Amino acid sequence: MLEPIYYANVILSFLLFFANYDYVRKKWHLKIINPLLLLLAVYLPTVFAPIYLGPLVLIENGFLNDHYQFAVLVTNVSLVFSLLSSVFFFRFILKIKGVELFFLRVYSYSPRKSSIRWAEFFFLSLSLLLFVAMAQSGFGLLNWLVSPRTGYQYHRDGVGSLFALSLTFLSVAYCLAFLGRRSIGSFIIKSLLYLTVVYFWGSKGFIISFGMFFILCLYFAKYRHLKTTILFSLPAIFGLVVYNLYTALGSVSYIDVLSYFDHYRNSGMYYEAYQDGRIGLFYGEIMMSDFWSLIPRAIYPDKPYVYGIYIINEILFPGMTEIGQTPAFGGPVKYFADFGFFSVIIFAFFNISYWVKLYLLNFYFRGSELGVDFSRNILFVLIFCICFAPAFLSYIPGSLGFLLVLIIWIFLGFVSRLKISENV
Repeated sequence: MLEPIYYANVILSFLLFFANYDYVRKKWHLKIINPLLLLLAVYLPTVFAPIYLGPLVLIENGFLNDHYQFAVLVTNVSLVFSLLSSVFFFRFILKIKGVELFFLRVYSYSPRKSSIRWAEFFFLSLSLLLFVAMAQSGFGLLNWLVSPRTGYQYHRDGVGSLFALSLTFLSVAYCLAFLGRRSIGSFIIKSLLYLTVVYFWGSKGFIISFGMFFILCLYFAKYRHLKTTILFSLPAIFGLVVYNLYTALGSVSYIDVLSYFDHYRNSGMYYEAYQDGRIGLFYGEIMMSDFWSLIPRAIYPDKPYVYGIYIINEILFPGMTEIGQTPAFGGPVKYFADFGFFSVIIFAFFNISYWVKLYLLNFYFRGSELGVDFSRNILFVLIFCICFAPAFLSYIPGSLGFLLVLIIWIFLGFVSRLKISENV
């Protein structure tokens, strides 16, 4: 009797996911093939595989499992209010006057291309130095280079801040490589370096995001051989992802690969425990304790291992958090755990970071329509990085992310005032 409703619930999640994208796309009058679609393509595997593919092999009865269905229902509620949040942004927030003038009056300089290339070299060097320090103190540099996936999965504890900073600086460097390019050919050659280097950070998601950024940059540059480049680059990116999975799973059979996407199985376990009364709501404890994520363990070694969403991890998988094994959850479990559907709705609608990203994207697309060169103003360079840089600020909490963006902005402003030869 419930089968049609269950299948409708799953199909609805798919439609809602694209409804928000399509609404935003139309607001900016973008074509079918556009930068947002390319950005979306980065997240499709990590969003769709856990919700639509993993359950087929990991959950008893698959899509017809009651607890999986509840997890999808909570996700759908979040997606509905995310869509309403987008509507609210375009109808009300975007009409607030004076904000753009503020942006244009603040600290900003016009850099030379040579200054951007120098900044790229600085951030790339800093990224590699931090990566070496992180790998050497955790797993050992040689061990990490031989098995990046093992290092990523099991040996980031205590050096997570170094990992996050090295990844973000690598992302900034790659972004500056495009904005400061001498030619599109030189950027393609540099991209081979960046796409190879990011493999050693150990995550298939980073490989995909850097690969799609490469294609996105060729799209921005109106590269005449774009289709041919995509034809050859996508298999290479896919090959790196498959090899990354092989090092993690020991095989690449479809069962093993799908078993990797256990997010909604874990969410179903949580909602089952919640509905059975074995886990209650936490009434703010999840959100408040998550502030521990702002403090690097290297600064405060006594930082607890169990805080935020890890509280749920510890209940369902005792002892796993302390050894760095924290199975992920699908959907807004983190928000539901505090106040149920109420907190899911509040955090989905009043998503400040999402509004900021929409505002900056709006600034970019409006500037692009007017022919603005985003490499000719340090503020625009920063906006481009925030909007499009791959894996930018990954694993860095919001307030610390804001501080890091401010530091990057000041540094770029300083570099832009240096008199650097165009031959650099």
